[in-house]
Amino acid sequence: MRLKKISCLFVVCVLCAGTSNAQTIRELILETAKQYRGTPYRYGGTTPDGFDCSGFVSFVYQKAAGIAIPHSSKGLWNSGKALQLEQAEPGDIIAFADHGVISHVAILFDTDHIIHAVSAGPRRGVIVSPLADRYFGPRIIGARSYLKEALKELP
Repeated sequence: MRLKKISCLFVVCVLCAGTSNAQTIRELILETAKQYRGTPYRYGGTTPDGFDCSGFVSFVYQKAAGIAIPHSSKGLWNSGKALQLEQAEPGDIIAFADHGVISHVAILFDTDHIIHAVSAGPRRGVIVSPLADRYFGPRIIGARSYLKEALKELP
């Protein structure tokens, strides 16, 4: 509990001090996401009791940086700043499609990995996977960033 209070206090101090930048927010998003590795998958889940993919992404953004984003893969794809995969930075959202329909979202963890809530396969729940995963890799359709807009809204 103390760690959560310190993290929240840090976010508030950084944002109020006016020294916040996209890199600091990215780091907070990644640190928050890492805390939930191993959380079970739950369809429609938006809490640490269980997450679906978009519930995990929206929860992490809200908890880490107070950024409210949609809780649906389609909603996430249809908003935010569109990026090519090569432009995405850790903390940005990667989108996946199956037969042309948005089917999954994840947070870019580093240049080669994503962190996401997975519903099926040998490993389920919140996990870190290679970006070139044989299932997800071929389904990547692009990325979205919500950080520049969030920074514009700061006082």
